[in-house]
Amino acid sequence: MKKRNLFYRLILILALVFLFTGGVYAKGDEKKKETAAKADKTELSDIKVNINKAAKDELEQLEGIGPVKAEQIVAYRKKNGDFKKPEDIINVTGIGKATFEKNKDRIVLK
Repeated sequence: MKKRNLFYRLILILALVFLFTGGVYAKGDEKKKETAAKADKTELSDIKVNINKAAKDELEQLEGIGPVKAEQIVAYRKKNGDFKKPEDIINVTGIGKATFEKNKDRIVLK
């Protein structure tokens, strides 16, 4: 009987150790992923995009610009010619001042 009690206590202790260390490792992985995501975002925020020359996939690197808006920028450019100033991107349907403000330091024309 004493051996059985000892065995159950040992199993309980091992289970608790496993649970606590598993939680620590999971939190560490989450922090690594979060840090990597921030690094990726920082790298993208340093990229300049020439809105007069950029292809659709390059335009998608701008914050708030997905495939549809990128296609609209390309279509606008074909129809109206090159943008004269970065703010002119607001003339594209679906792109407002907020999107421009997020990207104004990354938009170039040359």
